[in-house]
Amino acid sequence: SDKTKTSLERVNDLISLMTFEEKILLTGGWSGIKVQGSFNIPGIPRLGIRPVTMADASQGIRKIPFPSLENVSGTSFPSLLALTSTWNNELASQYGKAIGEECRALGIDILLGPGMNFYRLPTGGRHFEYLGEDPFLATPIVTEYIIGLQSQDVIATPKVALANEQEFVRHIANCQLSQRAMREIYLPPWKSAIKVAKAKAIMTGNNMLNGIPCAVNKPLLADLIRAEYGFEGIAMTDWQNT
Repeated sequence: SDKTKTSLERVNDLISLMTFEEKILLTGGWSGIKVQGSFNIPGIPRLGIRPVTMADASQGIRKIPFPSLENVSGTSFPSLLALTSTWNNELASQYGKAIGEECRALGIDILLGPGMNFYRLPTGGRHFEYLGEDPFLATPIVTEYIIGLQSQDVIATPKVALANEQEFVRHIANCQLSQRAMREIYLPPWKSAIKVAKAKAIMTGNNMLNGIPCAVNKPLLADLIRAEYGFEGIAMTDWQNT
């Protein structure tokens, strides 16, 4: 690739040189191939494209993706609810930056987080990954977290869009929301994550939203997140959709 060209021009050049099979290979994770561990997107050595490494996020880095680091533990940060409870935007930025520094040290390119769903049932099994139930408070906290994380050249992946707040049949649940509820409660963190923090990736939920699976939900992904909010990054599915 000609390094005198812009990033977009170089990307388009590389895509034009790929075979159809290579393009398909880059559309999914590498979780089933134990060449360099799991949570990876394979590279294309003949074009100088290296593998991209992802790790799950909850209280820091949840999954170390390399077998060679299987005995290495990520730092256990305070939960996102504890962070949100500080009402401290500057601390949220420092929190994200610290996790980003650890990602860099461990060779992680994309962090699959932060979680941005809300508490709706007391039995939610992933509450520790989320920021509570108040969009007015959660929005600036998660925005600064993403800014801090991406300042370390690590891609943030806010998850999961949208309204996947229950554990029971959460992979197939149909969450029905009015436009007012979506825009006043569920969407403010997403809008800010995209328009202010410039998140470079998002993850869709396994649930349905108003009768349409989130992974293929045109009103949510194409019409709202991309066309209205201007998102230009990666929209990836959760593992159940792969």
